[in-house]
Amino acid sequence: MKLRVAKIELIVGFEVAAALTAVLLLDREYRVLCCFLAAAIHELGHVLMMRLCGVRVRRVRLRLFDALTEADEAPSFSADVLITLGGPAANLLLAALLYPFSLTLCLPHLALGLFNLLPLLSLDGGHLLKLCLM
Repeated sequence: MKLRVAKIELIVGFEVAAALTAVLLLDREYRVLCCFLAAAIHELGHVLMMRLCGVRVRRVRLRLFDALTEADEAPSFSADVLITLGGPAANLLLAALLYPFSLTLCLPHLALGLFNLLPLLSLDGGHLLKLCLM
């Protein structure tokens, strides 16, 4: 499914739409939905940093187990570092803000923010490691 949001092409995979439908029907405590929202906020953190760094966002692809934010041009080194940190920072900031109110809402953000900082190639931490080694 393709949408246009604020001049950004948003591509949502069929499997994401199907999984969200199943979650909304079956998950009465909305825990899985909180995880989906944490992933969406993570990508919004990348998009926000791209915009703040002056990098034009071309599209955001949301798939079941990953998401990808694409730009029109390659960012500078410092912008790339900030953009990469934008996703985990959004999750960790929201986890800190939600902690006093709801552990159920806080934990998905905390887990996703910390997990994405692991130095694995497909994660933000791996991208940061690659940038540091270049």
